[in-house]
Amino acid sequence: MNVSELTNEIKRQYSLLSIDTKRFAVKAFILAILFNVTYIFYLSPTRLFDRPLTNFTATITNYLLNHFYKPGFSLKEVHRGELILYNKKSLLLIGDACNAFKLYVLYLGFLLCVPGAIAKKLLYFISGFAMILVLNLIRIFALVWLLFNRPEWTNVAHHYIFTTIVYGCMFILWVSYLKERKLI
Repeated sequence: MNVSELTNEIKRQYSLLSIDTKRFAVKAFILAILFNVTYIFYLSPTRLFDRPLTNFTATITNYLLNHFYKPGFSLKEVHRGELILYNKKSLLLIGDACNAFKLYVLYLGFLLCVPGAIAKKLLYFISGFAMILVLNLIRIFALVWLLFNRPEWTNVAHHYIFTTIVYGCMFILWVSYLKERKLI
């Protein structure tokens, strides 16, 4: 398929969409472009949201590990992240990519693109934010547990299993919101 055929097919598929779906797609596209440009050129270099969120995530994870797994964990701030230490030995890096900021933005972006009352969106945003936060803390806790008990599973769990769980839970919340709004 050449470029002109592909362009024609995209136009044809777009013409089949409902007006609400087109509005959603355009809003989502514009928000994605705006966020990515803002993130690349301002938010990431300044770490405006990443630094506090990464530090918060690491601090809570460190607390959970010391109180619910075993004592001896500590944190060391490193460039663009926090290193979890066990008995002063490096164990796991919680970098800015691990703080779930982009998941929060993705979740909020979806809610902003779908029609609905602000109060209802706020309720779903708060519950979604809490869910993502808790799942991310469980994910990091579980990664540390795996490093101690099943290190061979760590990579698969980190890249596939936990990612699937988090996105699956976000999807369930989105569907719940859409059903409540009678949009599906």
